[in-house]
Amino acid sequence: MKYLFLKAILVVTLIFITSSVQAQEFHPYIGIGGGSFTMDSGIAGNSTAGGGFANFGIDSKMAGAELRVGRTGEASTNYKGINISYGLDTFFSLLGKLHFSPTDRLRLYAIGGYTTANARATASVAGISASASSTASSGSYGAGLDYRLQDHLLIGGEWIRYSLDVSGIAINLKYEF
Repeated sequence: MKYLFLKAILVVTLIFITSSVQAQEFHPYIGIGGGSFTMDSGIAGNSTAGGGFANFGIDSKMAGAELRVGRTGEASTNYKGINISYGLDTFFSLLGKLHFSPTDRLRLYAIGGYTTANARATASVAGISASASSTASSGSYGAGLDYRLQDHLLIGGEWIRYSLDVSGIAINLKYEF
């Protein structure tokens, strides 16, 4: 938890460094997102499951920071007669964003940061099952876009690579204060 707090301070500091010297307007937001997550089982290749997240952040004209909390459903595959199901019980991401706005309503961004995830897996054959879980952390990166529907309401889409060989394509809805 101590390291997550230090990383949050680092991301906020980066926002101030990457922002111009001029006074910036900061816009806090909350949102939800959902989509398709592709996960690598490590044994039998990739499978896909649905998932979702809540996000809390702050944006300026050129940069932003976001905390994301989510989970995935179960992906499953069969490897030589063994049924394997796996997913992320929870994941926490601390992300920084760099923005570019070609129009007043459209914003493109690159996103990157750090994700900690609790993964679970269950293998079963002939009615016998074994389960395991582990927590791992690594860097995350991706790209996305937001489109302003109204003054405070944005809809967007993004692709992001999380830890544990998990990537996602998501649609999200945000409300800026």
